[in-house]
Amino acid sequence: MNISYSNGECKIYCSGLSQLRIKTALARIIPCRIKMEDDGVIFPKRYLVLIGELLDGVEKSVEIDCELESFEKHEVARSRINDIVENGVDEGLCLSWEEILDPPQIRAVSAMITGHLLGLCLFDEQGSGKTVMTIAAFDLLRELEEVDCLIVVCPKTMLNEWPGDFEKFLPGKYKIIVASGKKEERAEQALSGFDVLVTNYESVGDLLVSLRAVAQ
Repeated sequence: MNISYSNGECKIYCSGLSQLRIKTALARIIPCRIKMEDDGVIFPKRYLVLIGELLDGVEKSVEIDCELESFEKHEVARSRINDIVENGVDEGLCLSWEEILDPPQIRAVSAMITGHLLGLCLFDEQGSGKTVMTIAAFDLLRELEEVDCLIVVCPKTMLNEWPGDFEKFLPGKYKIIVASGKKEERAEQALSGFDVLVTNYESVGDLLVSLRAVAQ
């Protein structure tokens, strides 16, 4: 048996009783419809991380191996973040940010810049400084050459707050664009070589094509 993926779907090549066994095992783990073809079983790639144990002994493509390695590194990063949050261990932020942030914010930013994360959510309460923490995390990741740019999607009332806060903490350091104007103008702005792009929830739909290009 072997496994590969394309267009967001994974396919385990198998037949006969092996196909039935694999589909039954996948159905216990994956909360969606599993497709069957004559030569294999197909499921969404986003569930690949859930079935690592089922793939022991299965020949994998290079792409699949890279995906699984990314997930493994992400799990190690999550353990590191738990240590940071629970024990107050930090990654040694640069002195300028240590002077600006309070201890809980330092722990949050240390977690946010932990390497090999595939993504994270910051659920701090209103007024706890999520904006400055995000700015600090972006600045540090940029210095480490881990990210290229920041895309902010926020309520309309916050559109001008983000540029103001960037100027407050990092005056003149980054090129900040607030997407505004007609649909075509906003699309051009999203491709204009920004460091930080700020847009609102209502407008982001019109920018998806440009944002996908930037993200790639």
